[in-house]
Amino acid sequence: LSNFHVLVTEFVSGVFLGEILYAIERKDRTSLDEFLARGFKPKVIARRMLHIFWWECFESQFFHADPHPANIIVRPDNTLVLIDFGSCGAVSSRIRRELLAFNRSILRDDLHGMVQTTMSMLEPLPHFDVESFSQELLNIYREGFIAHKSRNAPWYDKCSGGMWMKVIAVSQKFHLPMNLDTVRIFRANFLYDSIVFRLYVKLDPKKEFHRFHEKMDRKNRRLVLQSMRERLLGPLDSDYTRQLGTARMFEIAMERFQHFLDEPRYNFAFTIGKMAFVVTVIIKHSLLLVAFLAATVAARIGYVQTGAGHPAISIPDSLSWALSDKFVLGFLFVAGLITLRKLLMKLQDVDVDTAR
Repeated sequence: LSNFHVLVTEFVSGVFLGEILYAIERKDRTSLDEFLARGFKPKVIARRMLHIFWWECFESQFFHADPHPANIIVRPDNTLVLIDFGSCGAVSSRIRRELLAFNRSILRDDLHGMVQTTMSMLEPLPHFDVESFSQELLNIYREGFIAHKSRNAPWYDKCSGGMWMKVIAVSQKFHLPMNLDTVRIFRANFLYDSIVFRLYVKLDPKKEFHRFHEKMDRKNRRLVLQSMRERLLGPLDSDYTRQLGTARMFEIAMERFQHFLDEPRYNFAFTIGKMAFVVTVIIKHSLLLVAFLAATVAARIGYVQTGAGHPAISIPDSLSWALSDKFVLGFLFVAGLITLRKLLMKLQDVDVDTAR
């Protein structure tokens, strides 16, 4: 079975998932009855497809990025065999944490948590309209929640593929970069979900993730208890090796910290854009406030002088009145807060060019 182009490591007998999907979508009762008689259960296959994707992301951290029906073989006991690993992706530790947080937000119906996690997955972020971007993401996820809760929604509305395509489109709209592995995760999630809901449209991903999470917790509990039992009589040899590694890391960290204290380095290339922005904003807003005070003083002088029997009022007196008036002070206070907020948002931004 192997040749110059294909390497077959093991012969797998079963049915291509595409054949089962074809029978379901064509409502071919004869073929469906035959599959059921041979032990193939669409609901079980759909559930296992979800669990496979989560296992790849949260435990293996290496996923099949092209799981279309022709790349999946189903055995009569509903075991799934994935073939053709020509397109794969890796999940970094940071993205793994963000994906876990994203799914936990789904369990809590926390749309805002989903938005924040999505933005974390897209970091580093340039300077852009955060509020507008967050609102568009919120609308996308709200539509997905409504579809999942509906009993009559078709499978393509429940599938996450449409949602992720909208997220990518909104990211492009705001000129946000997206790395290749993140795009592969979105694409793989779309393929897994499309298969799941085509097999069994009533499957509840929230319940399935809750089951998967409980199973993962039990597995971690067993690993921790086993590790504790192995150390009842004292540390293992590997513990001393780790201890040496930890001590060396601490020494390196202290050396770097000492070097930083001795010769502090400033990344002017990183801050010059921000400092220029800060100076420009301060000068601009200061001029606007001076113009506002000048207009207020001029209006005060004109009002007093036009009044019958009122003596002329000097500019210093008008300025003193303006700076003691509660309405003028309230306006200056609000304007100062707006300026401060703009400056803080800019200073907290990540410089994408430097980060790259």
